[in-house]
Amino acid sequence: MNKITYYSQQYELNINVKKTKLMIISKKRITEGQLYVNKSPVERVTHYNYLATIINEEGINNQEIRACIAKARSTFNRTEVFFKSHNLSLYTKVRMLRCYVFSDLLYGIESWISNEDMCKKLEAFETWLYRRILKIPYNSSDILCEMNPYMLSFKPSCKEKYWKTRSRKENNILVKEPQNLVQYNICAAFPR
Repeated sequence: MNKITYYSQQYELNINVKKTKLMIISKKRITEGQLYVNKSPVERVTHYNYLATIINEEGINNQEIRACIAKARSTFNRTEVFFKSHNLSLYTKVRMLRCYVFSDLLYGIESWISNEDMCKKLEAFETWLYRRILKIPYNSSDILCEMNPYMLSFKPSCKEKYWKTRSRKENNILVKEPQNLVQYNICAAFPR
């Protein structure tokens, strides 16, 4: 940090200590560690919002997933009038859902570390969205499987999109897809 400060001062660039943060990312908890700029200590933080992504010391992205689900839920609630409209077909509602809500939900998905908890949260939220659109109460659990096959076809869910996006972003290095992570959810498929 001293070299950066030294060379930046040669070009009359100053480092703002109030805006500079320190975060040590490690599997083990590191309590000591201090950074100084011009003999002023830099503030150490446990999590930081960088380019609309929440980064924390442990490298776990639970906060990021919760934030994306909250953004997608607020988008859905703002546009709920369209989803409850009787004038729109189910096909249009599902396309709007995939366009507006899923784009907020899956923003930055390639940087997420996948685990079973993350997949369960995404699956639960996706099921919540479909139940709200189809007006299915929570006490009828099997109705999503018993839909009319002529009206609905099966399309990939958020989890499969996650694995496809992740493998595409890793320069064609294929990520092994566990069999239990590929699941299909309903979406309308009407002929044009």
